[in-house]
Amino acid sequence: MSTFCRMHGCPKEALPKQEYCQTHYLEPYEERLKKGATKGPLTAGSILQTAAQHMEERAATYDQQGGERSIRKTVEMFNTLTEHGLTEEQGWLFMVCLKLVRTQQGRYRADSYEDGAAYFALAGESAAEVRI
Repeated sequence: MSTFCRMHGCPKEALPKQEYCQTHYLEPYEERLKKGATKGPLTAGSILQTAAQHMEERAATYDQQGGERSIRKTVEMFNTLTEHGLTEEQGWLFMVCLKLVRTQQGRYRADSYEDGAAYFALAGESAAEVRI
């Protein structure tokens, strides 16, 4: 059975279901095609779409309406521990920095770019809540 990377469709022949390609888990190719997916190149648009999917999945996983919103509590905890005054927006920007660093270490991993795009969008949302 052929498998392919479920994030961007890179085909890999004769690999077990849970094996990694360079960046992602693999799932059966036939299963993906049944869902109407087509393989294609990794593009800026596909990175943004996957970032949005990650946010939706995290909303379901962490039971947060509207998606990933854990940074507020994280920043509050950090500020309590360190007596700093980090804002929610700055918390998201910190996460963007983490993902930027990870893009320069080791093999290419699309999720660093996907998460970075999502975190930057969340920083923008947080900034708009305070500054508009």
